[in-house]
Amino acid sequence: MELKTLLESLKKEIPYKWKIQTTPKWWKSQMDQDKKWQCVAYIDARDCMDILDSTCEWQDDYFLIRDTVFCKVGIKVWDEWIWRSDAGSKPDENSGEDAVIKWEASDAFKRACVKWWIGRFLYEKDFVWISYTDYNANKYKLTEFCNGNKKTPTSIPTKTTETPTGSKALRYFSVKDLERCIIEDNAFSKEAIKQWALDNWLTIWRPLQEVIVHYLEHGEIIQPKFD
Repeated sequence: MELKTLLESLKKEIPYKWKIQTTPKWWKSQMDQDKKWQCVAYIDARDCMDILDSTCEWQDDYFLIRDTVFCKVGIKVWDEWIWRSDAGSKPDENSGEDAVIKWEASDAFKRACVKWWIGRFLYEKDFVWISYTDYNANKYKLTEFCNGNKKTPTSIPTKTTETPTGSKALRYFSVKDLERCIIEDNAFSKEAIKQWALDNWLTIWRPLQEVIVHYLEHGEIIQPKFD
């Protein structure tokens, strides 16, 4: 099989699941219905193995560089082995030793598979935001719940130019998700949040004001400048 044909087979969308990625830092009470948890689509190492098994001849190998686990995945193209590799991330510090080894190896394998285009379609999937109540009621069937609650807005609500409160403005900035305010009900425009930052810099720390305004104008995060 030619490499181009092989990559086309590996990059196809396969069944995926959903998991909680982040919880809001401002979330104080489990019963606060305003706070949303972020769910992301994912596949696990076994899913990667399944598509490799059904597509090509492959093998994997692991090695350490400065206490970081790397995996390289080799695929046989004609009579030649081609290798692509990546490093695994570190798990939670409270995890046991066996869990750490398993996590790093599995994560390194999945990341190496991404180099072969496996699972890259996941980066095109939107997040799903759920409340604590929804999560608590569906935590054992989160994939089914998220698949049934993916929202594709048919129209964009009219944005208000009313200046938001400080907590509302910082909420949008803190999650680095200002684009979401375009499709969220009763959303504030970017211009309104920018105006709030300009009007209230004495109460929000001047370097942060500059970071917020730069992000709203240019769409990139800069480092705060200290005097």
